[in-house]
Amino acid sequence: MNHPPRYWYGPRRWSGYRHPQTWEGWLLDIGLFVLFMCLSPWLQPNSQHPLSCLGLVAGVIVIFTVIRSWKGEP
Repeated sequence: MNHPPRYWYGPRRWSGYRHPQTWEGWLLDIGLFVLFMCLSPWLQPNSQHPLSCLGLVAGVIVIFTVIRSWKGEP
């Protein structure tokens, strides 16, 4: 049997944001929020190296965007 693919995210809207359609999509969105909350202590403006966490945050955003594009409806 050939089953149609199950997309985690709906089609892109005019803003480019994809809304979660399944529990996996919601879990990924909530996981990203929790991850950023866990990273927030390292994003202190009075740090000796204020841009030290920029690469980590950019990497997380890139990985999140790739998963959303991969699992999103075309």
